[in-house]
Amino acid sequence: ISNMQDYQILLDAVRQNFADVASRYRVHEKQADICAERYKRIETINIFVAILTFCGVLFLIIEPDKNYLWIKIATSILTVIMVAIAAYFKSSDLKILEKQHRETAGKFLAFKNHLEQIIADIHIRRRAILDIEIEYKRMMECLNELYATVPVAYDKVLEKRYGICNGEKRSIYTEAEIDALLPPALKGQVEKYTKSIAEHEKALETLG
Repeated sequence: ISNMQDYQILLDAVRQNFADVASRYRVHEKQADICAERYKRIETINIFVAILTFCGVLFLIIEPDKNYLWIKIATSILTVIMVAIAAYFKSSDLKILEKQHRETAGKFLAFKNHLEQIIADIHIRRRAILDIEIEYKRMMECLNELYATVPVAYDKVLEKRYGICNGEKRSIYTEAEIDALLPPALKGQVEKYTKSIAEHEKALETLG
């Protein structure tokens, strides 16, 4: 019973970190998509404004004697918009942000898969708990280094949806939230799994 409790204690800790990593993977993947879509939208607007500005300037050159005040005003406004868009691109490079979030998502995905495998090892109980714990601690050291370097500029909608604010780690995830992120064979607690190792291995074949 004591050995079972040890496995369960370790599983609880791993599950919490798994949920956080899985959530961050989704956040960074979605944030990369948002940056890409925002860049595409602003770039389209910029091209459209540039065309209108060019047409206005060209008309004023072709018809210099005609005093179309509204064209001059519109051209001036469009020029200001172009300058504002250029300044926005310079201060916030969306392509670089997209690349950073996409790379970070890939790193979190690797940790997510690793933690999922550790959860599987705990459920199966084929490996000694000390071996699993050593592997888990080493992985967490690498994960903590990643936490210190990831970009933390999240869209407000994503912060609200995934509960991650300014890159800070959530204190706790509910059991239902964690199970929703896991495949069926790895849901729940250690005590739930009393089948043979062969049956566990057969169930885990569905994950790969």
